[in-house]
This record gives sequence, C-alpha cells and structure tokens, in this order.
Amino acid sequence: MRMQLIRRASLCLLACTPAGGARFEFTGTGGGTTELGDSSSGSEPPPPGPGDDTGGPASGATLVPAHASWRYTDLQAPVAGDWTALDFDDATWLEGQAPIGDEADAATPVSAPLGLRLRRRFTSAAAAETTLRIFLRRGDGAAVHLNGTPLVRSNLAPDPRPADARAEVDLTGNEPLRYVQLAAPATLLAGDNVVAVEVRRSTPGAPGLHFDLQLDMWDVAAEPAGELTAQVRTIGYGGEYADDNAAVAWIERDGGGLVRTLAVWADVRREHLIRWRAASGDEAADAMTAATRRSHATLGLRWDLRDLQGQPAPPGDYRLLVEFTEDNSNKGAPAGPVLELPFSLGGGPHLATTPSHPNFSDLLVVVP
Repeated sequence: MRMQLIRRASLCLLACTPAGGARFEFTGTGGGTTELGDSSSGSEPPPPGPGDDTGGPASGATLVPAHASWRYTDLQAPVAGDWTALDFDDATWLEGQAPIGDEADAATPVSAPLGLRLRRRFTSAAAAETTLRIFLRRGDGAAVHLNGTPLVRSNLAPDPRPADARAEVDLTGNEPLRYVQLAAPATLLAGDNVVAVEVRRSTPGAPGLHFDLQLDMWDVAAEPAGELTAQVRTIGYGGEYADDNAAVAWIERDGGGLVRTLAVWADVRREHLIRWRAASGDEAADAMTAATRRSHATLGLRWDLRDLQGQPAPPGDYRLLVEFTEDNSNKGAPAGPVLELPFSLGGGPHLATTPSHPNFSDLLVVVP
C-alpha cells in the first residue's frame, strides 16, 4: 500500500466526549474525512446538547434528547389507524429507554424479528415553522415522522412498505451504533407533538436491531463560518470487488476546475477513479490518501474553504463531488457513480440542496 501525504491534511474524527458528544471534530487546516463506521470497538455516546462545550448546536432547542424513553411495539403487532399520528393511542405499547434493540449497549433489550415501531411525545411552547436536525442511530433502516408527516428515512424504501419489507442494506461493523445527522423542514404544533419512528432489520432475526434518536430545532443561519461540512453514505452496485471500493471526494468550481481534493481512499486503485483523475491529473497533494475501503460506511467530510495553494476561496458557485468504483473502471468496466452537490459561498450559512442518487444516501451539506 502506498501512502501519500505531501501537505499536512487533517483527519476528521468522530469524537467520544464524556457528556455526550458524538460529533465531527476537525483538527488542522486542511480538508479531512473519516468513515463513521470505522471504529473497531465500543459504541458512541449520545450527540451533544445545544450550546454545550462538546461541539453541539450553537442555537435552537433539544426537543427529544438522546437516551430518552420511548413507547414501542413489535413491527408485526397489529395496529388500528395511523400509528404515526398525534392522536394515536399508544397506551398499551411497551416503554423503555433508548438505545433500544439487540446490540450489547442497549438500555432496553428487544429482539423483534423484523423491527419496531416507536413513539415519543414532546411539548413545544409555540407553533413554529423550523428546520429539525435529527441525530439517528439505526439498525438497519429507519423512517422518522412528525405528527404523521414523514421527515426523513435512512436505508429504507419509501412508503408504502409491505408488512415484511426489509431495510435496503445490511449495515456492517459499528455503523448501526453511530449517529448520522439528517435535517428536514417541519411544522411544530403549540403544545403536544409526537415523533414516530419505524426501524427495520435487513435480515429477519439477524443481529443488528438498534435505535436511538435526538431531535433538535436547528437555526442553520447561526452556524459558525469558516468551513463546509458534509455527510454522505455510499451504496454498492455489485461490482467485481464489492463491497471493496476506491473512493475520492473533491471540490470544483461550478463549470469545472479543481479547487481541492479532500480525501482519497484508493492506494493502488487510484487509476480507476476516472472522473477525479480527469479533473485533478491524479494530484492528491492536499488529501489524506488511505487504503481502499472495505465497506460502504458513512463518510464525514470537511473543507476549510481554501484552495490547493492555501488561498481563501472567493464567493461563488462550487460543487462537492464524491466518486467511487467497485470495478477496474479504466480497463473495460464502466466508470463508477459520481455524486455532484452544488453549493454557493457568500450567502451566509445554509443547507445545500442534496439531489437524490441511487448510489448515495444520508446526504447533509452545511455551507458556511
């Protein structure tokens, strides 16, 4: 394996801090990354509360904290009516503290063969149109609703789903124990509200059922300036080397022109990253080059808004690109999938629009 690091690039770590703190922590000044599911042992503490000293949101309010108590029932249990609705009667459901599931750290051990339905009530002081940030641990797939309205889903097909539907992918390693961050616009009601979550296994009865959630109001405009952060999960397509894959992330100006390579996972297989090599000339001078990935774990990315020469990027239109391949893509096999996420600098903090793509999911891009 050839490891190349010409300029010092930082590694984006998912920190474990004592008072809760599953978060991205970035060090140094360069682009950086981590695979959120790459830890070999242990589980993650809950995400931080707003305004604490562990990297939590700078503004807003926590509506449902991590490790909260939830009403829950087996996915195979019959229900009458819309169980995600505010007025649904869940008084006969069981109650337990999250994490809930069959992983070793579950506060409430449960062995439901297909999955679970879960509900949690909370109170809002006033009606509000807001953005919600959802810290979600899911094993293997989950769909989140607010007052009967779908918010987000991860590793789960859209509604309607048959009773025996499964999660789309079997999450491997510690991925089910990690928090992914998702965001959605939502309407809060004055007084009572309910968040309802459906969690499904990929393989009925197999280990890996797991759930926890934190729900925050998110004032994105109050996010600090200075760096772009992003989250993306790659989804395999059954290539020759699946699930092994070479991958890369980089920034371009809108219309073309490399600004900076953030990270390369490829060692000897860099030559098969067709789109990036055409844009960069195979130059990874400002990126941490690491081994070919062994799974499709979620990635956390950051960019400090500087180009290869260390100069600040001017306001304007840019693109974050992520490419991966499971094949020898320059030796007869098609090029691997490429995700393009357009964004603009100079307009203040906001969430970038994240288009759908069959080979990428759990997208979240926070633009400073």
